[in-house]
Amino acid sequence: MSRLERRSGVTARVTFPEGWTRFDMARRLQDKHVVPLRDFLDASADPELLRELGIDGDSAEGFLFPATYDFAMDSEPGDVVRRMKREFDRRWDILSRARGSSLNDVMTSARMSIRDVVTLASMVEKEAVADDERPIIASVFLNRLRDPAFKPKHLECDPTASYGCLVFPEKALACKDFAGKATAAIEHDPDNPYSTYTHEGLPPGPIANPGARSLEAAMAPASTRYLFFVARGEGRHAFSETYEAHLGAVRAGAGRKVAAPDGSDAKE
Repeated sequence: MSRLERRSGVTARVTFPEGWTRFDMARRLQDKHVVPLRDFLDASADPELLRELGIDGDSAEGFLFPATYDFAMDSEPGDVVRRMKREFDRRWDILSRARGSSLNDVMTSARMSIRDVVTLASMVEKEAVADDERPIIASVFLNRLRDPAFKPKHLECDPTASYGCLVFPEKALACKDFAGKATAAIEHDPDNPYSTYTHEGLPPGPIANPGARSLEAAMAPASTRYLFFVARGEGRHAFSETYEAHLGAVRAGAGRKVAAPDGSDAKE
């Protein structure tokens, strides 16, 4: 009955901004009458479909390429996921061919899989505003992973903790009052599996769907020695090689809480 009732030949143009999660995408697809929200979320986490698409993880998060699509009204949820993953594969192929040497270096030196690179790109997407800073932000996270002297390897990316509350709100007590933005309690709750303040290394998987510029930044990061960065206004960041210099950047105007390498908090 569902198939018979579909509106034949009627399409909806749907645009997904870079950095949206699959939950954001599900809401827009429902608003455009392409597929019900719950059906899309179920399809994007269907183990059989993920195996078919070659996605190693518990959802298609990170592999649903943000772009503009023309979808048939009342589409099959699985077909929508397939279409977005095909677009991801196409973009990945183009970028990886152009950045093959640097991508190989990233994957080898940091022992990263393709899923890890996409995870890193999703973190860059959520942190960066200015395009020229994307490769620098990627370098900060990679420097922390690759530098044997940087311990513990906490990447301290606020958006990862927020994503943990989005997908597993029941796992962390601090997520009880989650309103869309990470608090200090959410960032430091050890029961939040996506907190990169309490867990070392990359989070369990992508925290959003990165666009081409963030994917390229993760494949070809800038060559820096930066280990810290902090927002300094107007979408820009101050980058530092040492924690002492980082504290100076915070005092110079950022005024936000940061975590010290030993895990303690430092405030402006």
